[in-house]
Amino acid sequence: MNLDGLRPWGGLVGGDPSDVVVAGIAYDGSAVYRKGAAMAPQRIRQLSAVMPPVTEEGHLLTGMRVRDIGDLEAGDDIEAGWMEPMQRLAQVPPEAFLTVLGGDHCTVIATLAAQARRHPGLRVLWVDAHPDLCDFSRGGHWTCGCALRRALEASGIEPSRVAIAGGRDYDPEELEFIAANRMLLVPSVEIARDPAGAARKLAGALAGEKVH
Repeated sequence: MNLDGLRPWGGLVGGDPSDVVVAGIAYDGSAVYRKGAAMAPQRIRQLSAVMPPVTEEGHLLTGMRVRDIGDLEAGDDIEAGWMEPMQRLAQVPPEAFLTVLGGDHCTVIATLAAQARRHPGLRVLWVDAHPDLCDFSRGGHWTCGCALRRALEASGIEPSRVAIAGGRDYDPEELEFIAANRMLLVPSVEIARDPAGAARKLAGALAGEKVH
């Protein structure tokens, strides 16, 4: 692909204060099947140059200020390394829209902990086939099957403030955790059967709140 003369993020990079701040966490040490997600942030940046700054509805984004702060280091072990990227992300002004590129699912630990500091009282919309709410999964407490569970602990966000959309594959432990903590679960089969109703249910749970 020829990217000569094209700039990342559709050429929107630059300006202060920033409307959007982008960061990468190039980590895939918690993946238990196939590695490779650590390469995603740089690849996404590269390919972003191909996309013009225009929305799907045809609205121009000209003038939007995007700041890319690069990849943040989490080391080889997210249990020991999540604090460093979290502290950097937490410094992003709350007025900016923060976008974090992973990385495997456990990059959410640093991301959600930072977001809770930027936006106290935050609610979370988790869009995933898997809730990632196990305490122990695939040989460890810090694997991808535990990502959201560890992120809630690190961030201090109450599980009841999380809505899960699109779930279709669960461990029994996760369903027990969801029920015990009164978390909203809108499974993929419900979304497929009644998209409008599922959307209303999610919107009702999240309305009037800051949402990650």
